[in-house]
Amino acid sequence: MTRSAVLSVAASFAVFVLVWKAIVVIGGYPPFILPPPESVASRFVRGWADGVIAPHAWSTLVEIALGLLVKTVIGLVASYRLAQSALVERIVSPYIVALRDHGVTDAGQPYLVMERLYGSDLASVLARRRGSSRRSWCRSYVRSRGRSGRRTPRGSFTAT
Repeated sequence: MTRSAVLSVAASFAVFVLVWKAIVVIGGYPPFILPPPESVASRFVRGWADGVIAPHAWSTLVEIALGLLVKTVIGLVASYRLAQSALVERIVSPYIVALRDHGVTDAGQPYLVMERLYGSDLASVLARRRGSSRRSWCRSYVRSRGRSGRRTPRGSFTAT
C-alpha cells in the first residue's frame, strides 16, 4: 500500500470514531445500546491481554483458510470436469460473436451485422469462412434474412 492509501485509511478510521463518539454524546444513548468507542477499545485490549480473543481470532483465520482451500479444490475439479464434458462443449464452446459489417444507413442510423458462432470448434469455423470476403458474406447474410441489399456510394449498407 502506498503512503497516501495508509493515511486515507487512518483518516477514515479517525473520522468514523469521532462520529461514533459524537453520536453517543449527543444522543445520550446508554452504554448497553451504543457503548462509547473508548469503552470498546479498552475491552478489546483487555480481552487480547487476557488471552480470550487470540484463540478465537486464530480459529477464525484457520476456518477461513481451510474453507478457501477446500472450495478452490472443488472449483478446480468441477471446472476441469465441465471443460472435459462433450455436452458442455457443444453448448458453450466456442461462444463467439463475430462482427461482420458495420456502418451508418442513409437515414443516419447505425447498424451492426453479427453472427453467433457456436456448436463447432473455432478451427472449423475459420476454415469454412476463409474463402469468403466480408462484403460477400454480408450480402449473403442479408439475403438469407429475406432482404436484398445494395451498397451505397459512401460504403454503408442499406436493405431495400
